[in-house]
Amino acid sequence: MDKGLCFTHFVEFKQDDTLYCAARQRESNRIQLYLILNHSGRVYTRSRNNWEALGSAEGDAIRSQVTAQRALNIPYYVSHSSFSN
Repeated sequence: MDKGLCFTHFVEFKQDDTLYCAARQRESNRIQLYLILNHSGRVYTRSRNNWEALGSAEGDAIRSQVTAQRALNIPYYVSHSSFSN
């Protein structure tokens, strides 16, 4: 399930075992934000002022796209602090 996303950067928060991702939608050119909780497998997307959980199929599709696009030369940052700080 290709959502037409082109990831622009990743930020890994080691302390929380989370990955924050920003992606641009190819058709609309809008930015979409994702938060992947590696320890639980949950994927969230930012909608207005809230993080909304994605269903398992959509979350799996986002994780697959992240894996595929991380092989490209996309900026990847690592923080040893907590996402909530």
